[in-house]
Amino acid sequence: MSMKEDGRYHKVISHAMDYLFVLTIALGASASSVLQLNGTSYYTPDVVFASLPCSTEVKVPTPFTYLTFSDTTITSSILQAKVSEFLETDDVFSPSFLETVYVTSTISPEVELAQDAKDYLTSVGCKSMETIYLHSSVASGPYILHPSGSITKVYRLYADPQLILVTSVTAGPNDTYDPITAAAPNANGGATFAVPSKLYYPAPTIERPLEGKRLVVKDIYDLKGIRTTGGSRGFHEISRLAAESGPALQRLIDLGAVVVGKSKTT
Repeated sequence: MSMKEDGRYHKVISHAMDYLFVLTIALGASASSVLQLNGTSYYTPDVVFASLPCSTEVKVPTPFTYLTFSDTTITSSILQAKVSEFLETDDVFSPSFLETVYVTSTISPEVELAQDAKDYLTSVGCKSMETIYLHSSVASGPYILHPSGSITKVYRLYADPQLILVTSVTAGPNDTYDPITAAAPNANGGATFAVPSKLYYPAPTIERPLEGKRLVVKDIYDLKGIRTTGGSRGFHEISRLAAESGPALQRLIDLGAVVVGKSKTT
């Protein structure tokens, strides 16, 4: 089915699995998606993050977990420790992403899943597991695999019942930011904001002490690629996209802060 909103057409695609619902928003030749996994809503932007050299073919955007290890033989204990760490430290990752798992080694193209590791993955609902070798900066964590073989990052959609945000944003190319163009169905009238997985970011350092820390900025500061409205809907219609982020805000970004939205000014 389809519905028209703000000049865009939203297309709903039904997945064969009962728990998976995909909402695709047509944006020219690319598309963003909203997925609901076991009652939790996720957003994935149309920015291609990487390509995955795997043999699995998918017909719709499919959630998966990418795991990197500094071992060549992955045992059940190693896998369980990694999954437990994800569940304890990240609010985006969930067992729903374990239905498809790709495992790689950072030290060798020859990586093997021990039988007890395969048994463990099967016990947590994994239906497809594959070992691959990927030379890239792709961090372990949850992602979305597309029919083209490209992968995109995943963001969890949280409700914004107090309507605090003017715009929810995700990081785009060339240090720009893109407004979220989708909302979780039936969630506070579509009032939601998106946060990326914490697993995408390395540990804080002296140079970047705010690494991975989420930041909402008041809508009186320029954020590259986003309109600055000062809380005025009328001004939004005539304002231009910010060419650069404000110096104070850029300083926080340089220190590792992850901007997830712009808030109202009251």
